[in-house]
Amino acid sequence: MPSHLSAVEKLAAKGTLNGGDILAKLLAESKPVFPEGAPAGYPEFSNAVYTNLHAAAVGSMTPEAAIAAMAAAANKLASGS
Repeated sequence: MPSHLSAVEKLAAKGTLNGGDILAKLLAESKPVFPEGAPAGYPEFSNAVYTNLHAAAVGSMTPEAAIAAMAAAANKLASGS
């Protein structure tokens, strides 16, 4: 799925993208989450969130443990250790 507005607009105009008109409108009004680029620790934090959410979703970890692990990752990154 393309994320560039012009590509989505082309697919929407051809009718080959289900809901493309809505997606094009959303993309036209969207703004970057990190206008100056993601913080240095973002990939590590993002990975911790994804990994722990997945573990909780499949039942290999409790939701409470997943939240605690995500918080630990955030605290580690925030403290610089």
